Amino acid sequence: MRQAIESTFLFVQSKWSREPAPLKAIEAAPNPEFDAARTTLAELPPERAQELLTEARKRLEADGVPLDHHAVAIRAAKLATTGDES
Repeated sequence: MRQAIESTFLFVQSKWSREPAPLKAIEAAPNPEFDAARTTLAELPPERAQELLTEARKRLEADGVPLDHHAVAIRAAKLATTGDES
């Protein structure tokens, strides 16, 4: 399975020029809970993982939780391990 490299890119403007400086990659901070969630979801059939991710997104939106891929993956993994899909 190919793994995406997560990073954030920033435009940095040089104080000597109006041209943007080259992009610099900033590595995301380690998140063991997210890493465990990705492992859990990777062990599932792709269709099942997608169902859980969709359900997790719906629940987070209903709870008013800000959405990001970490929160959605963690909630989906919890759904997968607890079987709670009510």
